[in-house]
Amino acid sequence: MMRPWTILWISCVLAFSLGCDETEDPADDDTADAADDDTEGDDDTEGDDDTESDDDTEGDDDAEAGIVIDFAASGAASNVGMVEVLNLSNCEAATVPGNESLDLTANLAFTEGDWLKLTAAPGSYSTVITDAPTESTTYTFEFIECTDYDGHNHAVVQIGDQWWMAENLKSEHYADGTAVAECYDNGASYIDDYGLAYSWYAAMDGATASDANPSGVQGVCPDGWHMPSDAEWSELTDQLGNEAGRMLKSVCSPLWIAGNDANNHSGFTLLPGGGYSNNSFNKIGESGHGWSATEDNGDSSLAWLRGINYAYTSTNRYSSDKAYGLNVRCVADP
Repeated sequence: MMRPWTILWISCVLAFSLGCDETEDPADDDTADAADDDTEGDDDTEGDDDTESDDDTEGDDDAEAGIVIDFAASGAASNVGMVEVLNLSNCEAATVPGNESLDLTANLAFTEGDWLKLTAAPGSYSTVITDAPTESTTYTFEFIECTDYDGHNHAVVQIGDQWWMAENLKSEHYADGTAVAECYDNGASYIDDYGLAYSWYAAMDGATASDANPSGVQGVCPDGWHMPSDAEWSELTDQLGNEAGRMLKSVCSPLWIAGNDANNHSGFTLLPGGGYSNNSFNKIGESGHGWSATEDNGDSSLAWLRGINYAYTSTNRYSSDKAYGLNVRCVADP
């Protein structure tokens, strides 16, 4: 039989042991959990990557600011003048002073991937640039003279290493003032839209045919410019690749018949002037052409040209009767 003080001593020991277990279990687990939570809570502090989120906000501000373009001049002109900006993807257009910026996001219904055609024309110069901007940038226009005897200031565009007229020749005179005998139009509106159609003989002004690059034949072209040889046309189309026709033809123009497959990413802006034969024009609205300075070796009555039909994305190289009236595009002398 246990004595009362023995029972009391055992009870105290048990009570002490149980009290230690209670101290180790739930409280410590809760502390550990709380500590883990605090650690994750520290992640929340990193998650005050709301600080980084502030960076995102700044990123959003940049996105809202959009793509802004500016303009600069080089070459023969010291200022840009007015700039016509055409969105080739949706045909929205704007004209802005060259000393001002243009926010594309706020204008032209611009979205990333759209191509632009920019034309600056200070005084007697006019230069075309095409691009699909993905960030704010400054476009520098290089101005070179392309003025014919009659005073027409022709727009120009650089494609690869070549400078081409970005519109058809309109001159009724050679550079020395002599009148061109075999040039044709279909009324004043035809000249405004398509320039003039020239027989190959008139375009060459009596020069010998050439397939050199450059051709060395001024022909009907203004001073500083020449008739492109077949080799120079090939250099142009090789530069643009398999879809050269699509890239050379104009867009956003009512002059083409329905179904014109074009994007004008080159800025060449070919228009469908058709051709002249048997005292009348044909295929206006359907196809555009340009003489070369090169005759067909197989038949001296024929000369090579480039033609592009409204429905096709490639260019067509073929020879035609030299008496046929076709449009002319000149190339700058090197």
